[in-house]
Amino acid sequence: MTGHVPPNTLAFNFRDGQIYRKQPTMPLPPDWATLSDEQKHKLQQAFWNTPQYREWQRTANVAQFQIGRDGTFHVDDVPPGEFQLTVQIGASSPGSYFIETAGWGSMPVTVPPIDAATASVPLDVGQVPVTMEKRLGIGELAPEIEGDALDGSSARLSDHRGKYVLLALWASDRQDSLQTLNQLHAVYDRFGDDSRFVIDGLNLDSSRDAAKKALADLHIPWPQILLHGWDDRRLPRQYTLSPALLFLIGPDGRLVAKNTDAPGMFGFLSQVLRKTPEAIVHIDRQLPGAEESWDTSSSSDNLARNAIFTLVDGQPHNESASLQCLHDGRLATSQDAPSQNFFFAMGTLEGRFRIDLESVIPIGQVNTYSWHKLDRGPQVYKLYAATGEAVGFNLSPKTGTDPAACGWKLIATVDTRPASKPVGGRYTVQISNKDAPLGNYRYLLFETYATETADMWGHTFYSEVEVLRPRP
Repeated sequence: MTGHVPPNTLAFNFRDGQIYRKQPTMPLPPDWATLSDEQKHKLQQAFWNTPQYREWQRTANVAQFQIGRDGTFHVDDVPPGEFQLTVQIGASSPGSYFIETAGWGSMPVTVPPIDAATASVPLDVGQVPVTMEKRLGIGELAPEIEGDALDGSSARLSDHRGKYVLLALWASDRQDSLQTLNQLHAVYDRFGDDSRFVIDGLNLDSSRDAAKKALADLHIPWPQILLHGWDDRRLPRQYTLSPALLFLIGPDGRLVAKNTDAPGMFGFLSQVLRKTPEAIVHIDRQLPGAEESWDTSSSSDNLARNAIFTLVDGQPHNESASLQCLHDGRLATSQDAPSQNFFFAMGTLEGRFRIDLESVIPIGQVNTYSWHKLDRGPQVYKLYAATGEAVGFNLSPKTGTDPAACGWKLIATVDTRPASKPVGGRYTVQISNKDAPLGNYRYLLFETYATETADMWGHTFYSEVEVLRPRP
């Protein structure tokens, strides 16, 4: 079988096709037009479970093929029968592994019985008609979405105008979207308390009950817009063309980023939501190659030396030192010494560890040290503290659990990343008030984050943590 696609598809790098057996049609009951969406969905599910449909699923795919640079294709060994031929035209953003649908085409094909006269002559199906999609471009105004909130009231995408909005499409029966939701917990932990930002879920389950159950099971705290399935007419088609299912929309309502995953969006937000360091956060940085000698405070002043360090969430890198290295009184001796530092595994967005001082003690200052020649040098974390005496106290809040909601107090948000490269070097962070101690606490919780997500190497090389008594 041979054929070709129209000339207007040749500018796209991704062009492929499929030939599959004609899909059986579900018989519709006489009252189909009066049925609710939920009733229709149940009938469709029942039809999809019939032996006839399951047999079609098993044998449907006859051939897959690539379309050449000149727009032509050639497929061997297609048997006689009734088929549907489809083509997909795709586009991708620089650095993205997602292929966004740019166009598609479909046509019925009948392959006649093969005899001696036709065996060596390819069946030419001619030009496959292709419909090109109107894709949403960077800088374009994002189409409005209006649906229902969880409480039944109206919810619109534009309700959040003036903020950066991370729109996340999902459904409880789409495993890829559920995996993305789990990754968005780290995005929410990092940026959810920023008044300039909101995550807005766009749920496409067939019923509100299914959406509510999934939100409860996954512990999703951000707002939702509910539509009724992927074919809901209120869903602008532009949002369904990217398999990434994530769109970052700026305060002016225009698209900032698409065709990237949760780590990629984390990286975008890390740039656009930068903040001036808080008054209690003091940063000292020595550039790569210009490092002077450094040392820790005396062991008698450091309450962390005899404290208990515990991993709360996240996987350490297999070359990382243990948490013990963070309170052994020794700093890294070079700018790339993995065995002398604690750091999380490649690709980790968020990791947490806890310090137990074993009793409620006045704390005057917390210091953290790191050193690396590249992106593992800067420090990005939130520091929480607790006495452990609050009602409902959670000693080990995992990623996706807000420590402030379970007995912890946010002490400081730290981000030492410089505004421009180079970013490496030796970093010392001192968290302290000018005229008063930080407070009386037993526990400290470090909620650490990747410094960048352009590659898999964005977690800080932490060398030492100090917890100091108040000065006399």
